[in-house]
Amino acid sequence: MDLILQIWGGSFYLINKICFALSEGKRNHHRKKNLKLFGWLIYILGVPAWVTILTIKHDWIAASIEAGGFPAMLFGLYNVYTEHERPNKSFDCITLCFTYGAILLGTGYSLYDYGGIVSASQLLEIGVIDPPPIFWTLS
Repeated sequence: MDLILQIWGGSFYLINKICFALSEGKRNHHRKKNLKLFGWLIYILGVPAWVTILTIKHDWIAASIEAGGFPAMLFGLYNVYTEHERPNKSFDCITLCFTYGAILLGTGYSLYDYGGIVSASQLLEIGVIDPPPIFWTLS
């Protein structure tokens, strides 16, 4: 089962990256848009495999990062479909709140499940969390 999930998630992630890379070189706007739409859609369809793998392994923080990013992926798909150059501020705020809410829940559950930070994998999971955008402007 684990191998099937890895093939599913990994191949969908790879196809996403290939579609995005190919779209960068296209001059035809319609073809470029279709590659990006397909790339976003295939990536979204691969997320359940990664979340399942991570939850099976009790990697709650990493699973919450993947699940919490799901609205951002839908937002990316929406932006490509509607051809918005600038993101909708309301959607952006909702996405940010959902993402960090999921991260807080995942981190809290990890602390509960393990009884604190007791493993190196938990530290590595915390290391992949992006800081909120407010910290980007402070550097």
